[in-house]
Amino acid sequence: MLNFLQTMFIVFYYCRFVINDIASAIDEEDVTKFTDVVKKFDSMTPLDSWKTTLFTSSEGKAESQRNGRRRSY
Repeated sequence: MLNFLQTMFIVFYYCRFVINDIASAIDEEDVTKFTDVVKKFDSMTPLDSWKTTLFTSSEGKAESQRNGRRRSY
């Protein structure tokens, strides 16, 4: 049980920082930072196809917005 709790603490600890980094990248509209954070997150816990699609879509929308195109939701 202790091993499980230690593992969960580590996972939540790192995920908390990754989520904060993702939010920061979005606020700063920094596509490169966003991509780096997603890669970091994927190295800690592999992304399933749904999350990969979500992050890829978000990255594409951010890149479009950065290039001055209109958002398409």
